[in-house]
Amino acid sequence: MKIFRPKELVIVDIFYFLPDYSHILNEFIWQVDDYYPEIPRVHKFLGYWNANIEAVINEVYIQHSSESSWRRIDFIGE
Repeated sequence: MKIFRPKELVIVDIFYFLPDYSHILNEFIWQVDDYYPEIPRVHKFLGYWNANIEAVINEVYIQHSSESSWRRIDFIGE
């Protein structure tokens, strides 16, 4: 019997630098339904970013629907 586990809303806050403007810190905010605390979709997206986008990630913070504070995550693939 498979146990159903619902996805939760996860907010991802990514701070990054563009190659031509390495002195300017940019921010990208993304909301996605994901399994918390594993967040496989978020890690897949960050891996894609690292492999295909020239912008360099500086920090990543997440917050999910049942938490009120932000949590920094270590970006896999840096």
